[in-house]
Amino acid sequence: MPSPRRYIITQDGEKLGEFTEEQALHYLDEGSLHPHDLGWAPGMDAPQPLSALFHQAGTSTPPPIPHRTIIHPSPQPQSPPPSSYLPSPTLHSAPTPLTTGYIPAVQGSHFIPVHHRRPRSILRSILATLIVLLLLITASIIWYHLSHGPQALYQRALTQAQKHPTRFLTAGATLLQQAASQAHAPAQVELALCHLRADGVPRDVPTALQLLQAAADAGDPRAQALYASMLSLGQGIPRDLAKAQSYLRLALDQSHPEAFYQWAQWLSHQAKTTGIPNPQEIYLSTTLAAEKGHLSALATLGWMQIHGLGTTANSHHGLTLLSKAAAQHDPAAHHYLGLLALAGDNTLVSPTLAEHHLLIAAEAAHPQAILALAKYYQQHHQSAAAETWLTIGTDLQLPDLLFLRSQHTLHTSLEESLQWLQKAADLGHPQAQHQLAAHYQKGHGLPQSDTLAKKWENLATSQGYRSQE
Repeated sequence: MPSPRRYIITQDGEKLGEFTEEQALHYLDEGSLHPHDLGWAPGMDAPQPLSALFHQAGTSTPPPIPHRTIIHPSPQPQSPPPSSYLPSPTLHSAPTPLTTGYIPAVQGSHFIPVHHRRPRSILRSILATLIVLLLLITASIIWYHLSHGPQALYQRALTQAQKHPTRFLTAGATLLQQAASQAHAPAQVELALCHLRADGVPRDVPTALQLLQAAADAGDPRAQALYASMLSLGQGIPRDLAKAQSYLRLALDQSHPEAFYQWAQWLSHQAKTTGIPNPQEIYLSTTLAAEKGHLSALATLGWMQIHGLGTTANSHHGLTLLSKAAAQHDPAAHHYLGLLALAGDNTLVSPTLAEHHLLIAAEAAHPQAILALAKYYQQHHQSAAAETWLTIGTDLQLPDLLFLRSQHTLHTSLEESLQWLQKAADLGHPQAQHQLAAHYQKGHGLPQSDTLAKKWENLATSQGYRSQE
């Protein structure tokens, strides 16, 4: 069988090598050879363009090519075409050199550098490079958010808090600040609570309110419920029941446990203000929150069961619920246990145990616990300790504590007492408003003014306050 005819192919006047027709067609299709390159074989009068020589640039697959290693010339050279047949570089224009490749020649030839590649191949290479870069950038962004994003910072803060139950301390609070600065609502809520407890950050009620409002306006149900609570209490902000109710409704629409708990607290507070009890609805809302895992709601259920509020009395089960919540560091549970130890309800009277539980709850900024602890120290003639917690309560801008402080100083300094009474009234404390009205009416420590007396009395009665006098 005769061997395939071989062609000497030149490019820009430079010999590339010897190829069979099948190989030449393959490299034409690949783009390594150009249709304007010249080919010549013994017996031809002159070199011809490959497009004319082979009629078309086919897509045949060549036989296996030897491994791409440099093969030195064999001692069987073929006669080159006459020098007059060698093409001039001006005979055709080759594509602009882009990358350098190599064409493996048949045995007896060198690997000759080729400076041609199809534009389509170049575009494919560029596109592949861009895709790789895009994937790398995307992976980097994902890694950054996983390690430095607000959710990652928030989770690290929670991990830090687990080392110190109910406390974030400076390290955890710093992580919360970083996450909150990126508008991470859960971090904003926890940071607000840190500002109320002075946990790793200074005690700062206005900042806490700003954080809670920002998270609430962003749609976080827990923030909505807590912000509603501060609005209804008048803590650091004038009491606004209508606004509080609107935020609380938003949280209730999302069936968040904090919303059910705060709704029960709302009803309880209204019952105390108006003197109209509603224990069944309070118990139902508290139960809904407890079933969703809210610890303070669980503790409140225990308290209500002990006293038979809205349900059948069951002291044993109630104490079990309180102990369960207290074991998980819930401040409301410690507050209730402290009150039980003070009163001796279903347990032995133990002032020491009462102080222990109330301190735990008060240090977590539980408003009623701070109030109860301040009263406890007053009753036990520990003036310095009472003053400490009264100061903390006033720093928290709790209306009940401001009112208590006004009563505490009434017999020592009427002027100071009226200052605290005014602050409590400004924040919406109904009893403080009623007493301030009486001072204006009688001209006791304040200029007599029927107008101001009527103003403050109307504010008190608008909240459903009924004087016990």
